[in-house]
Amino acid sequence: MAAAATCGEGEHIWLDIEKNGANTAVVAQQLAEAAGVQDVDVGNAGLKDRYAITRQWFSIVLRDVTGERDDIEAHLEAIASQGVPDDFGAQR
Repeated sequence: MAAAATCGEGEHIWLDIEKNGANTAVVAQQLAEAAGVQDVDVGNAGLKDRYAITRQWFSIVLRDVTGERDDIEAHLEAIASQGVPDDFGAQR
């Protein structure tokens, strides 16, 4: 089955994340907290090792979004450029 290309519209946000020192579950939890959604609302493509620099796709389902679109997009751009906070500190 071929993967569908993202179109920039719809109920999902797609994030291509490069990470190091955090496994898939930790990153998914951090994304959920940053987006104000539950962990189950964050999907991921496979599981990645904590002890490697990896790239991974995540998606977040958005429902009943409130607030100004410009503010929401600014927050998403900040996550894209700065990442999500690392509450666990240095891993190595």
